[in-house]
Amino acid sequence: MCKINKNNNTYTKTNDLHKIVEESILNVLSEQNYGNLSIEANQNLKIDFIGKDEIMPISDTIWQMLVLSYENVGGLKTYRSKEDFLRKVKYAKIVYNKEDIVACSIYRNMEGSYKMVAIGCNQDEIGKQGIQAIIKDDVEKFDYHFWAEVSGAIEHYFRKYNGYPMPNILAPEILNISSEAIRLSKNDNVHYEQQISNEWFEKMIYGAKSKEVYEAAIAAVEDYSKFMRDVNNITEESSTNKGYTIKQAMYIIENIYRAHEEDNFNELIPSWHKALIECKEVLMKAEQNRTIVDYIEYCDYLLETMPVLQLHPLRI
Repeated sequence: MCKINKNNNTYTKTNDLHKIVEESILNVLSEQNYGNLSIEANQNLKIDFIGKDEIMPISDTIWQMLVLSYENVGGLKTYRSKEDFLRKVKYAKIVYNKEDIVACSIYRNMEGSYKMVAIGCNQDEIGKQGIQAIIKDDVEKFDYHFWAEVSGAIEHYFRKYNGYPMPNILAPEILNISSEAIRLSKNDNVHYEQQISNEWFEKMIYGAKSKEVYEAAIAAVEDYSKFMRDVNNITEESSTNKGYTIKQAMYIIENIYRAHEEDNFNELIPSWHKALIECKEVLMKAEQNRTIVDYIEYCDYLLETMPVLQLHPLRI
C-alpha cells in the first residue's frame, strides 16, 4: 500500500496528475457511455463560501433544500435533525441566482481541508446548474483542499469538470479509517465500498485534502501507470513484429500476476486477456525448463482466475 509521506514539504498543483490518472487508472472508465448532459454550469450564478455566522440567518432555506434533495435517496444521513445540523455546520457554499438561493453545499473542516458532506438544490433547472457550478468551483479551487466522497450523478459531475480522483488504496488513510472498513473495487483502482447502516455503498474520492495526500496519489498513480504503459507498449510492439519474444511474454505475465496479487485489479481488459493467451502460446513453443513451466502456470492461473472486464454503465 502506498503510504502518505507527511514529511514532504513540496507541493505543486499541476494538470499532470489528472493526465496520468486519465491515461492509467481511469483508462477503462473513460470507455463508459456517460451520455450527454442537458444541463450545463451557468456562469452567471454567484457562489459565496461562508462560515457559521453567515449560515445561521439562512439556515432554514439551506436545511429545507438539503432535506428535499435527499428524500428520494433514503434521506439525509449526515445530520440526525435540523438541530444536529445547526450544531455541527461550519462552512457552506451558497449559490445565488440574483437574490434567490438555488443550491448549496456543506463542508466539514478535516485537518485543514474542506470535505463536502452534503449538497442540494431547489430541484429546478437553475438549481441543478447551481450544483454543477459548486462542483466546478471545488475542482478549480483544488489548492484550497476542497474534496469529497462521491457516487452516482455527483461523481459524474466531478469527472465532467476534470476533478482529481484519488487512488482507492489511499482511501483508509484519507478517511482515517482501517483498511478493513472498506472493500476495494474489483473493476478499477478508484472506487471502493463502505458500509453505512449495514449496507455497502460504492464511492470514490475527488480532490486532495493535503499536499501529503496529493504527493502520495502521484506516487501511487505513477507506479501503476508505468506498469500499464510498459505492458501496452509491448503489446503494440508485438503486433508490429508479429509476436512476442520469450522475454516479453514473461514480463507481461509476471507484471499482471504481481498486480493481481497486490489487489490492484481483478479483471482483465480484453487486450490483456488476448495478450496472456498469446504469451502462453509463445512459452509453450519455447524450450521447456523450470522457469518457463512456472510462467505457464502463472498464466493459466490468471486466465482461470480473472474474468474479462465487463463495462458497467453509470446510473445517474
